[in-house]
Amino acid sequence: MAGIKQNIVYGPVLSRRLGISLGINLLPVSKKICTFDCLYCECGWTKVNINESIKNYDFPEFKDIKVALINALSNNYHSIEHITFAGNGEPTLHPDFSSIVDEVIMIRDKFLPETKIAILSNSTTLKNANILEALKKLDLRIMKLDAGNQETFKIYNRPVVEINISDIIEGLMNLKEIVIQSLFTKGKCGNYNNKNISDWINLLLKIKPKSVQIYSLDRSYPSDDILPLNKKELTEIQSELVKYNIKSEVF
Repeated sequence: MAGIKQNIVYGPVLSRRLGISLGINLLPVSKKICTFDCLYCECGWTKVNINESIKNYDFPEFKDIKVALINALSNNYHSIEHITFAGNGEPTLHPDFSSIVDEVIMIRDKFLPETKIAILSNSTTLKNANILEALKKLDLRIMKLDAGNQETFKIYNRPVVEINISDIIEGLMNLKEIVIQSLFTKGKCGNYNNKNISDWINLLLKIKPKSVQIYSLDRSYPSDDILPLNKKELTEIQSELVKYNIKSEVF
C-alpha cells in the first residue's frame, strides 16, 4: 500500500487536520505494526503477529530517531505547524515511546518552540501508565474511536489483540483534553448506520472530548466492503452531535 512510510521522519505533508505536518514514524520502515487491522487503513492489512514479543520487531533506535528529527528541523522548517507521531501503525507500540516523547519535546523546544507536537493514536494502549503519562505531555492528542459498540468494533477495526471497546473508553476517559477522530464509511462492513452512530454518540458523552473530527476515505484502502461517504452524509453526522453540544469538524 502507498501509505507505508520508508523513513523515520517524513514530510512535511499538508494534512487535512493538522496543516503543515512533519511526521515521525516510530514503527519499522518496511512493515505495518498495529493492534488493529482496520478495513480502511492506508498502510494495508496488519500482517505482523502483535502477540509475539514486540521487542523482536525492528523498531527504529532511539538515537536514530533523534538524529533524523534534528536533521529535519535543521533545514529551516519554520512553517511547520505540527510535529506528528503517526506512521506505519500505532506509534505508542514503540518500546521506548515515553523516552522518545521527552526527547522530541526537548528537540522541538530548541529548534521550533512554537510548533505543536501531536499524535494520531488508535487508543488501545492507554492501560499502560507510562504511555498515558507520555501522551499527557503532548500538545494535541488525536485518538481514534470509529465504533459505538463491540460488534462494530470487531468488524470495522478488527483488533488483533484481546481488547474490548469498553477498555478503550475507560482509557479515553482517563486522558483529558483529547480530540476524537472518527472515520465513517458505508457499504457491507461500514460503520455508517443509525445504531452505531447512536451508540458512538453515547460513548462521546462519557468521554467528553474537546472536539471530534469526522471524515471519510480520502486515500487508498484494502477492503472491498466499504465505500466513502459524501460531504452531505458527514454533515448529517455532525448535525447529530450539535444536538448534544459536542463540538466537531468535518473534513
